[in-house]
Amino acid sequence: GTGATLNITPTTTTTYFVRAEGTCNTTTCVSVTVTVNIQPTISLSATSPTSLMPGQTSTLTATVTPADATNTTTWYRNGNVVPGATGLSLTVGVDALGLYTVRTTTTAGCTALSNAVLIKDSASSPGIVWIYPNPNSGQFKVRYYTSAQQLGFVRHIVLFAENGQRVFDETYPITGPYSNMDVDARKLPKGIYVLMLTDAFGKEVLATGKVVIQ
Repeated sequence: GTGATLNITPTTTTTYFVRAEGTCNTTTCVSVTVTVNIQPTISLSATSPTSLMPGQTSTLTATVTPADATNTTTWYRNGNVVPGATGLSLTVGVDALGLYTVRTTTTAGCTALSNAVLIKDSASSPGIVWIYPNPNSGQFKVRYYTSAQQLGFVRHIVLFAENGQRVFDETYPITGPYSNMDVDARKLPKGIYVLMLTDAFGKEVLATGKVVIQ
């Protein structure tokens, strides 16, 4: 360009020089560098299954273009930041169901938000109860599927010894489709116990299973 104004659309960082030239004199060149910060793109995918039962996981992977190790990665579950999640992959189970997105931000402040991926529960057949680890030392987890939309109710877990004696009786709040119920029965002697899962009042037996304490 030869005028006083130059309109440009650079695609890479470029240095431009300008010099005023005349009949009587020529000024020293003055330079200006135009820095181009590339807008990143990010996409999110998940391994199968994305509908989970206890013991299953799905790994979410973010792909950023252009790849840059200096970018900051922020994960979101149902619109809330996932604490401690800063890498490009995240593995989730039944305790972390929800709608996931991930944001990447460059050191220059350019940012992009990914597509959303839903990790949800997979309904299990009535009567199936997960007890693990099993055998155990008296501490174990129990999970049972609920399709209820209104959560906050309780389930009732009872353990019976081989002679039929009731040796453990406790209720647990249900906060999700496969809400975790932690059982601490370390005071019980080693042996085989029958676990019975009921409604809050003990009137409806939902599932039964065997627990081996050793």
